Amino acid sequence: MRRSADRIRISAQLVDATTGNHLWAERFDRNFREIFEVQDEVTRTIVSTLFGKLQIAGAELAKRKHPENLAAYDYLLRGIAYHQLSTRDDNERARAMLKMALKLDPEFAIAHGVLALAEQEDWFRDGDVAAKDRAFELAKRAHKLDPEDARIQVILGYVHPYRRDLDKAEYHIEEDASGEGRG
Repeated sequence: MRRSADRIRISAQLVDATTGNHLWAERFDRNFREIFEVQDEVTRTIVSTLFGKLQIAGAELAKRKHPENLAAYDYLLRGIAYHQLSTRDDNERARAMLKMALKLDPEFAIAHGVLALAEQEDWFRDGDVAAKDRAFELAKRAHKLDPEDARIQVILGYVHPYRRDLDKAEYHIEEDASGEGRG
């Protein structure tokens, strides 16, 4: 981010931490008085780009992880599949599947994380502040259960900007990129 007089320029890029491949970049040039609007625009753009990448990566990782409860795992996969469709009705179905997974295995960290994404999407779409708060609590619970899971780091990085906490968002995204998962 750079500022010159009454102008601000924000440059953002998305790089695959495992391969180093450049996935996306964009520059935002605006009047400094519009800083909060620019912040929201940058966040929406990054999230919409990251969101699809996260869902695909999450689905692939979920398929490889050996769950302790196969029924809970099945509900997780169904929840992810519905969530990827990104409609209001499918997001409702996703939440139902993820809640079933958590009913069967309350300690299933990634199910908490994906449910946080579903709640966040509802807040993003409908402006439901309670959904935003639920998303944050679910993401924190997921992180508490498995602070080493890079997907959960990204989910926390996704939730924090909407709480206007960019430092924590950056921290969790960097944790994912570093692969260190310090929490």
